[in-house]
Amino acid sequence: MRRIEERVPILLLILDNLSSAEIPMSLRSLIRVYVNADDDTSVESAIAKTANSALGVSFEQELGPPPPWITAPLPALTSEPLDAALLGVAVAAALKGDAESFVARESYFAEAQGFERSKGDAEDSILELRRLGWLEDYNWYGAGRVARQYRATRQGISRWLTGTDPSYEERLRIIGASLVNDGCRSNFEAQRKTGYDLPLINHYFDELEARGLIEIRPVAAGGMRPAKATAALRRFLKQ
Repeated sequence: MRRIEERVPILLLILDNLSSAEIPMSLRSLIRVYVNADDDTSVESAIAKTANSALGVSFEQELGPPPPWITAPLPALTSEPLDAALLGVAVAAALKGDAESFVARESYFAEAQGFERSKGDAEDSILELRRLGWLEDYNWYGAGRVARQYRATRQGISRWLTGTDPSYEERLRIIGASLVNDGCRSNFEAQRKTGYDLPLINHYFDELEARGLIEIRPVAAGGMRPAKATAALRRFLKQ
């Protein structure tokens, strides 16, 4: 409950070199720390490093530069820059792999405050993003109250990524090629082949399906399996 309401980070310690496929689906959205249980120093170092990272401390020299959609300037999605800022909050949650990727309204209000904009301005931006189909809402009931939350839609994520990542179409082709040329038959296999984060893989699968390039059927444990790689996908890869 605190994780949902207060965005409290939870660290999941992974022992014995378990793979992602061996971790229960309900736990995969948590921040994972792989440790050697026989080495106390290793455990302490891994926990401290991951905890600091979760709190916003940068380890770019060790982990490499963050992806372009995190560091790029706000894209000009509409005539109102605040729209892009608030959509960015929703997209960040989606690409981090949070369980449902819904973000409480207060987080959007806090983002607007950072731009010295009012709560009313944030409300207007949320309404516009919903009208454009880039955000969808959800009422969460609990603790005797109703909390309105929002998450980025497939269209919203695509619009954000195309505006911030010049390699978006290239990455989409890489995912398509993993299906046609490398024989990948699920989102997990595509993740192992490309090295992309699973939430990003899932978005690319959704985007390819929305463009009519693949057909998807869900499988157990959060898997997504292309039922068919179409002729349109093969032509797309040749463009």
